[in-house]
Amino acid sequence: MLEKIFLQVLNMSFTAGFVIIFVLIARLFLKKSPSVLNYKKPAFWVVIITMFVVVGLCLGLMMNPKSSTTFNGSSYRVEKILYEAPMYSFSFTLDTAPQFFITSDYQLYSKQVTDEDWVMHDGLYRHKIARQDLYALFNPLYNNVREKIDQSKLIYRADTNDDNQTFYLVIQLKSGNVLLAIGYDNEDNRHIRWLFRLEEIGDRSGFGLTDQEVARMLGYSSVYCFSTYEMDNGLYIIGFLADGKTEHSDIGAGLFQFRDGKYQLISQTIHKGQALEQDRIAQGMLNAPSNKYYDIILSNNENLAEIRHTLNGKATSEKVDRVNPNMTVIELPEALSDTTYTFYDAAGQQIHGYIPKTTNVEPFADYPEDYSPEQGEIIS
Repeated sequence: MLEKIFLQVLNMSFTAGFVIIFVLIARLFLKKSPSVLNYKKPAFWVVIITMFVVVGLCLGLMMNPKSSTTFNGSSYRVEKILYEAPMYSFSFTLDTAPQFFITSDYQLYSKQVTDEDWVMHDGLYRHKIARQDLYALFNPLYNNVREKIDQSKLIYRADTNDDNQTFYLVIQLKSGNVLLAIGYDNEDNRHIRWLFRLEEIGDRSGFGLTDQEVARMLGYSSVYCFSTYEMDNGLYIIGFLADGKTEHSDIGAGLFQFRDGKYQLISQTIHKGQALEQDRIAQGMLNAPSNKYYDIILSNNENLAEIRHTLNGKATSEKVDRVNPNMTVIELPEALSDTTYTFYDAAGQQIHGYIPKTTNVEPFADYPEDYSPEQGEIIS
């Protein structure tokens, strides 16, 4: 968060510098102008200078407004396949292309759509490479690839130790868009096999904590925050994977509130060791201030498309964004009663292997300052 604020302030400083230089040049020009412009009333000069300031600010905002953004702390899917090496028969489509996640400390994860687990790669590091050397990694070098490379601003790299010496390049463009290349670094045939343009998913909205800060508040060494649900009064529900490396990881959701200049953890629901278990759908409850209640459905089921819940004999349906893992938040009425959930795929078939769970209503209670995840709600 501090890094983003610093970059924004720096960008504003550059814009202000351009405006000042522009005004000084304009003033020098006006001094040499015909006397018709030499009005004695100061209002004339106020209008002239104000016009230049407005024009300068507009120019500053038009110059790559996304250029100060950072790509870490976000998850991505492939928006467009820009390049595939033609010597291979296997190819990706947008439906089969992998997903990627870059933590706020530049750790790279990837996941194939057919896999259950996220794969952790080495950390990303700044990579200096000459433009011609980057061109040489593409065979052939298409015009659209050259154009993208020419727009590159920052390049990061992550390496692996597999037989092909696979490497990943994360390329941030001057526009703020993010590309990801997958290549092989063996001496006989060093080349890039794929180049993707990425699209960010799991928008963090106005939530200002990094993944590391969320992890510390939850009592974990690391978490991946994959979903954000923003409410009024500075309240946010965050879906997370805890220590997300193996099938024994935890999945959960935390309710945070921004108040008096800082974030507080209000409530949480944690599902121990069930983060990446295929076809797992977990349901918990979060208690907000003023006795407001929210049911949280956490899923890593790629077939989940619809959630139906029955409350007081009335059935309601919720459509699900089919990105794994995902979180659905259901606000409960003030007069609580038992709620039953059932789950369906896109064809309307009920998903088997999951027993519908009924919400048990419990009164809200304030949490002590030394509250830890082990004291929270655990659903197995």
